[in-house]
Amino acid sequence: MPRRRVSGAYRVLSTHQAAVLEAAARHLIAGPAVGARELDYRETKVVAYVDQLLSRFDGQISARRVRVADLRDQHRTGIALLDQLAGGDFTAIPRLQQDLIMSHAQVTPLASLLFDHIVEAIYAPPEMLRRNAADRHHETG
Repeated sequence: MPRRRVSGAYRVLSTHQAAVLEAAARHLIAGPAVGARELDYRETKVVAYVDQLLSRFDGQISARRVRVADLRDQHRTGIALLDQLAGGDFTAIPRLQQDLIMSHAQVTPLASLLFDHIVEAIYAPPEMLRRNAADRHHETG
């Protein structure tokens, strides 16, 4: 299975972490009504949103810094788990194996958090994304 290239510079996520999140997002977004081009756009938008959310440290009050740090830990732990369950690299295994891993009970916390990110990145108005995103995730994530 060819590796998908994730483009762009990230503030917090490594290129590999971004690729893993993109692959995981594909499993949560995919559906019969979503074409391949739209799916690629949505995945990229979600990863950019997550990276932006996780980089919200500068000038923030200390309570928000703790919430953002918690989100970073949740993502890092979830990505590491996906790689571990895949035997090293989640993005390098066939899609069917990725599907099986995404349905694993241990992955539920990351899948739930990522699903919230997908909904916000794709459907929330831009002004909602800018206001207190880390606060909302702390309450619901």
